[in-house]
Amino acid sequence: MTEPTLLTRDECESTLSAHAEVLNQCFLTAWERWQEWLPNVKGSPADVSALTRAMALHDFIRAEVIKKFLGVPGVKIKDKRGLLVVCFHDRVVIRFKKFRGKSLKTSGNWNQQTAAFETHQLELPETSVQPVTHLVAGYLLDELAAGIEKVAVTCLVDGDHYWAPIEISSVATGHTATVHSGPAGDPTSAKPRVRSTRRKKDIEGA
Repeated sequence: MTEPTLLTRDECESTLSAHAEVLNQCFLTAWERWQEWLPNVKGSPADVSALTRAMALHDFIRAEVIKKFLGVPGVKIKDKRGLLVVCFHDRVVIRFKKFRGKSLKTSGNWNQQTAAFETHQLELPETSVQPVTHLVAGYLLDELAAGIEKVAVTCLVDGDHYWAPIEISSVATGHTATVHSGPAGDPTSAKPRVRSTRRKKDIEGA
């Protein structure tokens, strides 16, 4: 398997900067839809589990992404066997997830499709450049699960951040959605890192 050349953090920021506000709004609108939907469920809202909430939000985010980006110049939407991905300007491709903590990492079933995405080997015939850098756009709820605390975009390789996540500010705070740099001291370009071969071998042997 050929090692892909990944874009730096600055290059990804530049590619996504014009779309930051719309990306952010997809998450916020999905949360608003969840809040409107939950009181209409028969019985107590406490009966609805965190897993059900995550699944509903995922579906609502998918719907917003398709509605807002379909037909936008330079943007391609692809559903690969249930995995919705959006390609921006043939440079980056994004999937949408829930972050599982302040580390802004994700969890989920490990299969050939997710392995291909996380190792930046997912093939998209519609793009003119292969491979493109694979990113995750995700949300983090606040401690009370009463609202979205953070929306960010990150590049994960073997489960680890390749560079500091790009935080998209929330319009709910009264600021225009823009792309921000990471915490003080974080690099703004790709970090050199040691790549794990364990999952790579698993994929090749599958």
